[in-house]
Amino acid sequence: MTEMLNLDPAITDPERIVAQVLDRCMRQSDSHVHIEPCETGYRLRCRQGDELRPAGTLSRSNGERLVAAARALARLSDPRIPEDGYFVVQSVAYWVTTIPVLEGQALVISRGLPDRYPDLDQVLSDHQKSAYFEALSRGKGLILLTGPMATDPAQAALGYHGLQFLQQLNGPDYPVATVEWAARGNLANVTRVVVSHREGITFHGSLKRLAEFGTKAFRVGELHDLATAEEAMRLTTQRRRIIVAGIPGTTDAAGALVRLVDMGVPVSAVADSVKLVLALRVLRRLCSACHKPVHVPRYSLLASGFPEDEVGDSLTLWEADRQGCKECTGGFSGLRYICQTMPMSKGVRAALIGGFQNVNDIDEAASADGARTLKQEILEAVRSGSIQLADADLAR
Repeated sequence: MTEMLNLDPAITDPERIVAQVLDRCMRQSDSHVHIEPCETGYRLRCRQGDELRPAGTLSRSNGERLVAAARALARLSDPRIPEDGYFVVQSVAYWVTTIPVLEGQALVISRGLPDRYPDLDQVLSDHQKSAYFEALSRGKGLILLTGPMATDPAQAALGYHGLQFLQQLNGPDYPVATVEWAARGNLANVTRVVVSHREGITFHGSLKRLAEFGTKAFRVGELHDLATAEEAMRLTTQRRRIIVAGIPGTTDAAGALVRLVDMGVPVSAVADSVKLVLALRVLRRLCSACHKPVHVPRYSLLASGFPEDEVGDSLTLWEADRQGCKECTGGFSGLRYICQTMPMSKGVRAALIGGFQNVNDIDEAASADGARTLKQEILEAVRSGSIQLADADLAR
């Protein structure tokens, strides 16, 4: 039974109303709070990585007060349509996403300060950072980022670190820009564009205009339609621009390439433009202080993808102690980012242009050229004891 939260009726200031709920619901490790109307009132859930946990309930009247306060702080004006905005409470910036549902207004409030983004070392290994910076150093090309919604902070961090690297490489006056659904945090010497279809500000239109203004490198939130993808291809192949862009709706690096082709981008344009694909996952990190060894049957290990010659007594896997300890919450401590890198190698290019049949053809070509699959990266994290096998099986 989740706790019913009561809001002080004497408080009318929107910032204090929202602060009451955020202080009581969100832990330091939580990234989002979901506020959802239901038949009996409002349900609150907090998110850490891909995991949602119940955080309490509100009566109908208190829930409507909270929603109205959050909308007022974010300067949202029309409850009939989905809207985005941001506000600052207790010196912390939050991003708000709303959508009208049958019972009322559903909200997601997420922390949006730059220091909430993971460090580059948390997301990429040393050899992956080398591959990323090498792709950026070429001076032109498209770098794709893909993964579930929980990896959005890591994708943003990769994009922002990439722009900073280019400015360090080429000087602080090197013109760079971001085109995103939300401009989170402060970035020095970076032009920021927030997409709003209601205001006529689109991804592809912003890319075209910024390129005309002389911008050399971009962080693009999404290549979500054919017009944006085609503009990205044109800029990176004909105008010598660098674009680090997210691409939704794919599960791994090879899937990102197939997604572009399915959108209608010519295969030759994909092969010429894309230089590197990074596929991300985020999982709960096991607490190193209290995690415990677990016996996994041989057939389960083989089904999970472990090589047959590796399955034996020498393989030790770990699971969470759900009782936890003073260092963690329920056996988990923070998040573990996992990344697959797939360069546009000769083999991948040949598979694309040669008429691939499915994603597996691209994966096999990449593996033959030395790239690791997403499954291999996840299993390596299981071997290291940083995540448990049960979570790994859900992440693919």
